[in-house]
Amino acid sequence: MQPLIYSLVAAAVVGAVPLLLRRALVVRVVGHSMTPNLCDGDRLLGWRRRCRVGDVVVFRRDAGDDLAHLVKRVAAVAGDSVPAEFRHTFDGDRVPLGYILVRGDNARSLDSRRLGLVSLDSVVAVVVLRLEATCT
Repeated sequence: MQPLIYSLVAAAVVGAVPLLLRRALVVRVVGHSMTPNLCDGDRLLGWRRRCRVGDVVVFRRDAGDDLAHLVKRVAAVAGDSVPAEFRHTFDGDRVPLGYILVRGDNARSLDSRRLGLVSLDSVVAVVVLRLEATCT
């Protein structure tokens, strides 16, 4: 009976690995926009799932510079009232469908105060775990 159980467990693990690889993402923080909560050099595990207010997300930035991906905290999701600090970036009282607003934990962060709305299509992953912390 035990060999059968081991075989079933091994088959489940082997079958789950491709699924995990498609949904998981490991990223390294570059810069100080999320300081003091995340630091330059931290390694994060992200998971592809729907984001909520307060989640830390990794998203693609449509820019021709070194900051191809950014790590920020979700400030508002579709249907939420736009926080006062973001109202100058676009017209409207609510975040439209298919978009989020993001904020860096550092007050001088490059976030939706300068970037505006972030498309949900550009969100790569929601951070679920800090794998390596470099903050002291």
